[in-house]
Amino acid sequence: MEAGGSGGSGEKQKQHNISQTVTTPTATPKKSRKRDSSSRGGGDVFSIESSGSRGKEENPKDGGGGGDESWQLFGDRFRDVQLMMDHNQILMEQVNENHRSRIADNMVKNVALIQEINENISKIRDLYSGLSSDVLTFCQHRAASGKDSGDKSG
Repeated sequence: MEAGGSGGSGEKQKQHNISQTVTTPTATPKKSRKRDSSSRGGGDVFSIESSGSRGKEENPKDGGGGGDESWQLFGDRFRDVQLMMDHNQILMEQVNENHRSRIADNMVKNVALIQEINENISKIRDLYSGLSSDVLTFCQHRAASGKDSGDKSG
């Protein structure tokens, strides 16, 4: 993508704009072919906030043990994911606004914004991976405690 200008000064300006927008970009941005003319529609896709609170409400059915801590951990992880997704939604709206403006400086800012979005997606993936591991451990402990206290199989 050509921003329109000389290569040397444009590169210096690019570094300046990126350092203002992102603290430590580590991910390489990937191009997306998705087009959306009405990106302001809302955040229905990211509504997982209730998952954490529902788990806490179901806790009394758990039967005790380390259940309270497990549900708290699940709720905390879901909350972290939700916050990260909400932040990404804001960043994506900014990217869309910058793209619509067709201003060269805004296009350069999009590189850093997309890098931050990708970095956040990696963090979300890690949170879900940890959550998956925690659910497996929780289920294994619960199954083991069920066998110890006597099963209904006869």
